[in-house]
Amino acid sequence: MIRATSPAGELKVVPRPEGTRGYDDLRRAATREPLGRGLRPAIASTGDLARMLAALGRDEDMPKLQVLRQVAELERSLGVELSL
Repeated sequence: MIRATSPAGELKVVPRPEGTRGYDDLRRAATREPLGRGLRPAIASTGDLARMLAALGRDEDMPKLQVLRQVAELERSLGVELSL
């Protein structure tokens, strides 16, 4: 992991996110979300976020993982993608 500090706060760059085959793997289900000032970065899907968090295997992440899995299931049942 590469760490840097910017005026907006800490920035962490992960060369290959855990539980993935790299960023190309994440692009397939990513959405572009407006952040303002013309910025529209690609954001990993809820399912991919859950997959990455689960791959870390940390006990302290279990509550977050459970919520992400519930949101992913809700998205599947509705047939739509919800933004976090």
